[in-house]
Amino acid sequence: MTDLLSCIGSGPKRYRRIICLMSVFVACLVILSVGMYAIRARATARTARLRGQLSQVWLLLQNYIVVHDELPPLDIKPAGSNHLHSWRLAVLTSAAKFDRDLAELIQNYRFGDSWKSANNLAIARTIHQGQSRYFIPEDRFGVPIQILAVRGSRGVWKNSGPTSAAELRRSSNLAVLAAVPGVSVGLFEPKDITQDELNALVTSGERIVVLQADGTIVNWAIETQ
Repeated sequence: MTDLLSCIGSGPKRYRRIICLMSVFVACLVILSVGMYAIRARATARTARLRGQLSQVWLLLQNYIVVHDELPPLDIKPAGSNHLHSWRLAVLTSAAKFDRDLAELIQNYRFGDSWKSANNLAIARTIHQGQSRYFIPEDRFGVPIQILAVRGSRGVWKNSGPTSAAELRRSSNLAVLAAVPGVSVGLFEPKDITQDELNALVTSGERIVVLQADGTIVNWAIETQ
């Protein structure tokens, strides 16, 4: 402490130096506080957007369930084709009955081709650009996001066979969908997520929100396994 005071000096100059050091310290605190606030605001905005996305896709699923009395299969394999397509294609096809613009796009989708064929990727891009209320490809900060089905014992989707509407109603606390940031999955790509993969993301610091079968949206928590 004595060495520090001797470096600062004595007399009026000493006090001016102390005031200067305090000003620098306060400025650093202000900058740090502003930075932390910005980080929290960004995380809050992202979470709100993800929750909104989950709600919109849940409405699409509900429309599908009303018509088919079950969840769509995770992977769609058209007859006579070896190519798989995502359940997201099924719910958009169902929604196209009430949306003329979407219907025109889905009519041009080639089920016999791969989901990543030039034609099908172009349709996915057009849906993202003009029908973003269904599936938003990224958040406002440019981070890719996708709505994925949750596989596993804490999810309602089966790896094989359909999940009926009755089973869905009996599984109120199980996860149906997860809004996953930072994961680039194509709109029609037959890829979803397991509970172990969700746990790994949460462990790494990601904030994951999931929609449960009763329609509530909650944060994915590892300890609730």
